[in-house]
Amino acid sequence: MTEWYSKHTKRDLADRIEELEKACKEWADVSQSNYQRAKAAKAKLAKAMEALEKLARLGNGDRYGNSDGNMIARTTLAELKGEQT
Repeated sequence: MTEWYSKHTKRDLADRIEELEKACKEWADVSQSNYQRAKAAKAKLAKAMEALEKLARLGNGDRYGNSDGNMIARTTLAELKGEQT
């Protein structure tokens, strides 16, 4: 590693540091963007889960129903929750 440093000038090292800092910033921006997209997707999933819960109980008060629509919602909820159907 010392050999690499001896072959490069301070300007080379400064340029390399600048490149690495720029790359780090770009990765941070990408990470932040991905975090925001994941957060938005999680919010959409929560909204969908809430709607499925309502559909699973539709016409049955607080309890799950057994109509075709109730069962479709119940099956989908179970799959999304990782439960066996």
